[in-house]
Amino acid sequence: MKNLRLASKMLVLTLILIFTLLWVAVVALNRMAAVNAQVKQLVEQTLRKQSTTSQVQVSLLSSVRAQKNAILSTDDAKSVEFASISKRDIEGARAQYDKLREVIAGNSNERQSAAVERLGRDLEAFQKVNQETLDLAVLNSTTKGINLIRETLIPDTRSMSERLREWGKK
Repeated sequence: MKNLRLASKMLVLTLILIFTLLWVAVVALNRMAAVNAQVKQLVEQTLRKQSTTSQVQVSLLSSVRAQKNAILSTDDAKSVEFASISKRDIEGARAQYDKLREVIAGNSNERQSAAVERLGRDLEAFQKVNQETLDLAVLNSTTKGINLIRETLIPDTRSMSERLREWGKK
């Protein structure tokens, strides 16, 4: 190095700096690509979880709507139809829940796993209550009872009242 001129020494130093800078740039691009891939995977998983959770919610709300319609319907055939729609929607929610559980199983997040398990227990409890409610809704016991009162009890009561009036006049 003693025999080299100052210009040659500056050239060698500049080349070393340029190669070092290029090496840092290549490493930085490589790391950025890795981080970008991880962020993309995280976003896709989050979107998949959010989408599946929304589908579970929509299925549950649809089931509740059909359950309500089965309860309010005065026609037996419509009550049965709404009850079957409610059961179908609950099964759809169950299928979406299973998908959600698979997506969550790929992660090692304890809080999400615990929340999904609680959701599963709540979904089972809702399914039992929904079934009991639909069984009662299909019976239409309140509507049938009101119709029975209107059709038989009221005319019989009026008839009896008229007979009592006639008997009282005698």
